[in-house]
Amino acid sequence: MTKSDTNLKRTLRKYTKVVLKFLNEIRGYFDVKEVVSFYMPMIRENQEEKESTVELYQIPEAKAFKKEMKAHPIVKKHLDVHVGTEKGSALLGVWSIFQAFLLHLIRIQRSLIYDGKSFDKSFKDMMKFFRSTTLSVQFIAMLENIDKFSDDDFLFKNGWCLKRLSKMLQDDMTRVVGDDFLHPKKKSVTRHSLVKEFKLKKMIWKLGVKSSYEISEQVNEEIDILLSAFRIAKSGRIICRYIDHQILGWHPLGDHFNISDVGDSIEPGTRYSFSKDDTNRINEILDLLSYCKTDKTLLIPLRRLKFATERKHAIPEDRILDALIAFDSLFGAYNELSYRLSLRIAMFLGESSEDRLKLKNDFVSAYNLRSRIIHGNKPGHVRKVLKKWGLNPQQAADYLEDILRKTVVKYMKLLKRGKTHDNIIQTLEDMILNDASISLL
Repeated sequence: MTKSDTNLKRTLRKYTKVVLKFLNEIRGYFDVKEVVSFYMPMIRENQEEKESTVELYQIPEAKAFKKEMKAHPIVKKHLDVHVGTEKGSALLGVWSIFQAFLLHLIRIQRSLIYDGKSFDKSFKDMMKFFRSTTLSVQFIAMLENIDKFSDDDFLFKNGWCLKRLSKMLQDDMTRVVGDDFLHPKKKSVTRHSLVKEFKLKKMIWKLGVKSSYEISEQVNEEIDILLSAFRIAKSGRIICRYIDHQILGWHPLGDHFNISDVGDSIEPGTRYSFSKDDTNRINEILDLLSYCKTDKTLLIPLRRLKFATERKHAIPEDRILDALIAFDSLFGAYNELSYRLSLRIAMFLGESSEDRLKLKNDFVSAYNLRSRIIHGNKPGHVRKVLKKWGLNPQQAADYLEDILRKTVVKYMKLLKRGKTHDNIIQTLEDMILNDASISLL
């Protein structure tokens, strides 16, 4: 055994007590997912290093350190008592960190720059990092059924970035969770993702276990708002795998990454095409959604637009019903006649008398079609209405969803200008009964 090997072994033993003290002080305040997600980026500075913890434990010093740690009464006691609990996860999490820390020490020793002084500095630097005031974690949400006509990253106002997953990240995620994160029929296709880095200004173990749930719920809420903006901006069936509410970000050293399952029977439908020109449009819609987020009249239209674009095995008839339910929630009450609703929609969107007449006739046909669909008339009756309308089911669904998008945007702009739902409906009634030239704005 060389002198440097002896020094390393002695130093590792020296700091075992420090590690145990550290474990004892912070045990139970966080779980392994949080710990590794936050601290591993610092440890993995050298991305080209291929050494794994499995290889690490073939090194005698590492074996001795691991054995020494596991045999220690404090570690053994808490692991046995808290096995399978959050406290047990906390202990295992910090143990994972010091496994990686040990690997860092072995790298130093193997690069022949190790001595007691440099080790002390490395240890102090790491402890300084542990006590830093600002930490960040990266969240990733997987997207499917999307075409992005540029390799650029597109940044949105809420801090989320649309980017193509790197080959290295795809390989790492496949290694961690297998091929499940890829679409079952398209496992070799490069995936897109929404990515955001969150900065936290409290030490992670002071945040507490519950904070991981709160933070990831906030993340999913932000993603949902962004996807709503995507759906309002243009057509196309974009599908997202949300982050599990128990998972904080992604880390490369374990099996704790998880994304929600969208099933094996997805029928993608029309792909969502995204170009750089769409960024400004989506940012404008994000501003409107942020302003109108407390308005309850938008809940049903946004939910129905989501159903229409994400529902498994979606058929045009279902999408038609979703769109008309959304229009009902904006322009009518439970006892309103469909003809009255058609007039309101025509007055709301039509810019000329010709536009209004066409919209009114289209929605009279649409509500007639809805009645045929709901009451289970023979397929021939539905086709008869569609033929009179001059559209097939797919075209009718696309047309109504397009009108719904325009309606939602205009409705949010009116809310931002101080209008209320009652104001809007009353103005539409005045336009119908008295003067079609009255302006909503």
